[in-house]
Amino acid sequence: MACAGKMKELANSVVTKITLLIIGIVFPMNILLIVVTKNSIDTITSQTITANENMLNNYQMQIDKDMEAIDRFLYSMTKDGTHFLRLTQAKGEDEKKLTRYNLNNEFGNLLYLYDRAGGVFCVKEEEILLHVRSSLLMEEEVLQSYLAAAEHLETARQWTILQIGDRQYLVHVFKQNNAYVGALIFVEYVVGELEALIEYRDKQVYLMPEQAACQKDTELGIYSSSRLNQTGICFSVILKRSEILENLPMLQKLNYYLAIVLLFSVPLLLVMLYKILIQPLQRINRALDSIQDESMDYRIRACKTSAEFDHINQAFNLMMNRIVYLKIQNYEQMMEKHQVETTNMLLQVRPHFLLNAFHLIYNLAQMEDYVGVQKMAACLTTYYREGVREKVDFRTVGAEMAFVENYLEIARMRYPDCFEVEEQIEDSVREKNIPVMLIYTFVENAISHLVSFGSFLTIRIQVIWRNGKIWIEVCDDGEGIPEDILEQINRGDVIVKNGEQHIGYWNCRKRLAMLYGKEAVLAVESVRSQGTRVRIELPNQTEYADTGGHV
Repeated sequence: MACAGKMKELANSVVTKITLLIIGIVFPMNILLIVVTKNSIDTITSQTITANENMLNNYQMQIDKDMEAIDRFLYSMTKDGTHFLRLTQAKGEDEKKLTRYNLNNEFGNLLYLYDRAGGVFCVKEEEILLHVRSSLLMEEEVLQSYLAAAEHLETARQWTILQIGDRQYLVHVFKQNNAYVGALIFVEYVVGELEALIEYRDKQVYLMPEQAACQKDTELGIYSSSRLNQTGICFSVILKRSEILENLPMLQKLNYYLAIVLLFSVPLLLVMLYKILIQPLQRINRALDSIQDESMDYRIRACKTSAEFDHINQAFNLMMNRIVYLKIQNYEQMMEKHQVETTNMLLQVRPHFLLNAFHLIYNLAQMEDYVGVQKMAACLTTYYREGVREKVDFRTVGAEMAFVENYLEIARMRYPDCFEVEEQIEDSVREKNIPVMLIYTFVENAISHLVSFGSFLTIRIQVIWRNGKIWIEVCDDGEGIPEDILEQINRGDVIVKNGEQHIGYWNCRKRLAMLYGKEAVLAVESVRSQGTRVRIELPNQTEYADTGGHV
């Protein structure tokens, strides 16, 4: 239940509502801008990929066309070419030289007809005939060494990329009459030609096996590829995404950056609202909580805030100052009223006792018991001095018990051998303060209503310290209190019996409420023919000893 209450309070708080309002406004706009911008980026990217693929396909068709033409030329030369057949069948040295010369001329014709061909070669046993373009003359020796190993040529029975020295070549070899005839296409030339066709600055162009091209890292760019016909070789182009997006319209770019700004502005807006609105409201809320906790010293400290909140803070502080002033004024008035009521209550108790005391003095005088008269007069003087003349609310347990002993002396003179009193007073509580005539009231009540000639009453008085409180018990073994009257006593009603008001219990309960509020406990228990127990719990009032006993 407590958790549900906190969740409900959180849901109804200004902080939650403002946060949800900001999120409800900003995030839909942000999502809309992101979606629109993403669609624009996807469109530009798709158009770029399509354009690249079209360009690659056109270039790939040109390369395929040249490769097919070179293949036809080599196939024709190996099948029907006179010079190739003579080379494979020549026996004399002069005949071989002439044949080599004529075949070299045919190789030159091939290079002349097809610009992308970088070189043509013929390998028969250990004899190598190689014709390359002038741009590859520096690589001729490396090519000669590579071609000397016939096993390399077996891997190029279709157009294949071969690493020869530090360079890559497209190589295709035909085998006829134990001789190998093939053509070379310089990869860097082809790649460079393709790069020249691409308008973008940041670009990466590759000619590689199809499997390697598919594994190329494309996280930072846009990837396009085109496969050469009847080969396992692909052209791949990777363009930098940021350069492609330079073609994005300015408005779309603005939307893109605005979406980012809005996304990061939510925390900033929340911080600003916290400073401008939420924090001042929290100060006011804490101030109101302090009033509920009855903390009258709380004030909203001066701080830099909006004019409206500053006015509210000042008004709250002025209101609290006024409340404290009125509370002090009201407290002083209540104290005066309390003092008058306490005095009246004490006086209400004493006349009944005084009348009985005067009557006893009269009887002692009639019996010419002058010692008894003197003792009674001394006790009455002490009673008057300690109980009536002294205008205090509190006195120590020791002083209260001395007052009770003085009264008991008077009672013993009136009812000799009719009662006994057992006392259990802990030394730790003798200096604790309790309301004046508190124990006396219940002792006097028991003796007045229960002691008579021909009967015997035991009264037990116990004052101890328990759980940080003063515990007082006044018990008797008399006839007990009827249930209906006991119920009225514990309710705090004035008891009316035989047309007379009995205000002893009511008087004590009223005084305890005025002095302690709800911190004091007064409970009366009684069982017919077994007796009555009055139990009182009081908070520690030692501090009143330094104030003269006044509240």
